[in-house]
Amino acid sequence: MKLSLHLDLQRTDYAAHVAFLKDCRVDEVMVFSMLNPEDYEKVLGPETTFQDVLSRLEEQIGEIHRQGLGTEALFFYPARAIPNTIGHDVAQQQRFRDLCRACGPLGVKRLGFGPLLPQREEATSEGWDNLVAGARFMGEAAAVEGLSVALHINMMTGSRLDRPEDVEEFFAEVARDNVGLMFCFGCIALAGLNVPDMIRRWRELILVVDLRDVRGTWGANAEEAQFGTGNIDLPASLRALQEIGYEGVVRPEHFPPLGPGRTAEETIAWTLGY
Repeated sequence: MKLSLHLDLQRTDYAAHVAFLKDCRVDEVMVFSMLNPEDYEKVLGPETTFQDVLSRLEEQIGEIHRQGLGTEALFFYPARAIPNTIGHDVAQQQRFRDLCRACGPLGVKRLGFGPLLPQREEATSEGWDNLVAGARFMGEAAAVEGLSVALHINMMTGSRLDRPEDVEEFFAEVARDNVGLMFCFGCIALAGLNVPDMIRRWRELILVVDLRDVRGTWGANAEEAQFGTGNIDLPASLRALQEIGYEGVVRPEHFPPLGPGRTAEETIAWTLGY
């Protein structure tokens, strides 16, 4: 496993941020990027092109490499609807192909996305079909460049895919070996599921891992917790990842601040140290 934390596309002081993360002893830096104009024009300016986004990505990853770290995975944020629409959006498809071609020389192996699924009572067969088509397209296009596509497990809870069996049915229908899960400890635990058990159950699907600790459930007092203080047995969960032979990135996510008077950097350093 490789410890990672993210770097936002729009961050301009990325050299200093990467140096800080290196001091925190991460192995990898996951870059948060963007695929659609409505996202990247908002943060980088209305004249921004997708080629500008790729150039920024190349600069950031180049700096990460110069400091002796890797970038195995990217995550596209906010990006919630990309898998839902890319199956029939030709312009989006072309940007995705351009992205995949750019990733190979940069050492990127996995692309993470967050699908948008309606609540179960609002779900339609059309929505399911669109998501399956989008995942298949991304898997096929990514495979050309030797990449995998990870869909965040937040598509499961409170949606059309709100049971483990739904998730398994979805990936069986997509039927692409290079399309799998961005497995989030917090989303699994908040759904009332046992994290180590689900790691073992979904061992072949897990491509990227988000580390969280939480209390409660989605329906009752859900909240983030500092690592080691919530309901998730983090050591047992990490041992389960080792047990299944997981070798990808693990990235702390959504951790609360340490307390009054403590800086964001102190919180990050403490969390990565844990």
